[in-house]
Amino acid sequence: MQLTGTTIQERMASAIAFAKAHRSHEYDCDKTAGIYRMAGVLFTEAAEKFWREWYGVWDCIDFYPDRPNVVNSDGEHHIERIDFYFSLVEDAEKLEVDYTPESYLGWPDSAGMIRKKYGDDTVPVAEGGYYYPSDIWVCSDGRIISVLPEDFEEIGDEHVWKSLDEFLCFVLEDEHPARIEKVLARKELEGSLDENVSAAIAFAKSHGGFRLCRMTSAAARCDPIDIRRIAALEESASGKVADGELSALLLQVLKEQTPKWYDGIMPPGRIWCVEE
Repeated sequence: MQLTGTTIQERMASAIAFAKAHRSHEYDCDKTAGIYRMAGVLFTEAAEKFWREWYGVWDCIDFYPDRPNVVNSDGEHHIERIDFYFSLVEDAEKLEVDYTPESYLGWPDSAGMIRKKYGDDTVPVAEGGYYYPSDIWVCSDGRIISVLPEDFEEIGDEHVWKSLDEFLCFVLEDEHPARIEKVLARKELEGSLDENVSAAIAFAKSHGGFRLCRMTSAAARCDPIDIRRIAALEESASGKVADGELSALLLQVLKEQTPKWYDGIMPPGRIWCVEE
């Protein structure tokens, strides 16, 4: 879906509405409370409210910027995705480690510093952001604390936000998010070139065709290659395209996007279908 609005706040409001409408999982309060109980961490009213609002919202969500395709010096090119990650802390052991005041492996005691300044009822809830995910805590009054633990040298290195919406606007503003998609299913392709091409075509056909599929080469397993020509071929033929014709065009696309250093045609590495 194209994100509407001219400001980052307007575009993120559009993205949040889309993501919440495509929530992956329903929230289970008892299960979450049990995770906090096992970790020995307070499950505050603010934490419960945060989980209730954001559980399953950002799972399998991809953002794309308003920049054109990337072409590398080696000839390989792809469609850039924004390196965004967000995950609620659903592991009791990790939650306990995140909340326990301790300095380890040369990292400062960010948990101790946060609890000293904001109170023991400020608790970890998630991690996420652009490229380097921040630890995310919630105060009893609902404010959000975000911190990169390795950069936490002293009180004042943390960021304080009125809401997660405000945090998301901050971390994604410079990446200019323009489009959002929900990943519905994915498949790793791990055979020969011909095997992977056949598997990719079978996957696309079973998920409504290439228009709603994204695919990477084995060289770039994060950002998708441009397969719009294949989708256009399917559309022009109302989806009735022989496997041989699809295979030939897909091989041509892969050949064009294969890095110069690679001997032969770089096979596809992953395929997934999305809801726009």
